[in-house]
Amino acid sequence: MEIFFENNQIKDFEVKILASGHCEYFIPMSFIKLEGQLRVIYHTEGYKPLGLTQLNNPWEVLDLVEKFVLAVKGAQNHLILHTSYDWKLEYLYLKAAEQRSVNKNMEELKITFVPLKEEVKEGFSRRMVFFLKSMHFQHIRCSEYINMVIDKLESVDLSMESLINFLGELKREAYLCGWG
Repeated sequence: MEIFFENNQIKDFEVKILASGHCEYFIPMSFIKLEGQLRVIYHTEGYKPLGLTQLNNPWEVLDLVEKFVLAVKGAQNHLILHTSYDWKLEYLYLKAAEQRSVNKNMEELKITFVPLKEEVKEGFSRRMVFFLKSMHFQHIRCSEYINMVIDKLESVDLSMESLINFLGELKREAYLCGWG
């Protein structure tokens, strides 16, 4: 998969970090500068787009959200801020061999880095609410747990670490209820 962006749409330091492969939370990328544009090649071989139908119970859904938050947090540790790239479900990938269930290893979940035209002004909690509201599940319990997370984020401005802790609590509850 390849996409063309304006040269300044991805910052130079982001290109260096993403091209180096040191930030393992994103799909591997290559960059070529051409006549005022930046050609970005996403190396999705061995990965498949995540489908919500693959998630069969609340524990798996919460685990996915937790992995996503951990990936966003890990990317920030590499100076790739959560406000600089788009968050959409279609930008999440899993290793092809793990399509039936979400694997517990962080390397199994990858985000496609698609830069935003301008940096997002909303904080982390607000962005997570929009992201979670885009998830629609057939299983009513999955929706109920996502709504619990949304309610928490709307009532309290949680940090990434606090959200990870809250998701861990909900995962334990879901596990004790027989899921996971």
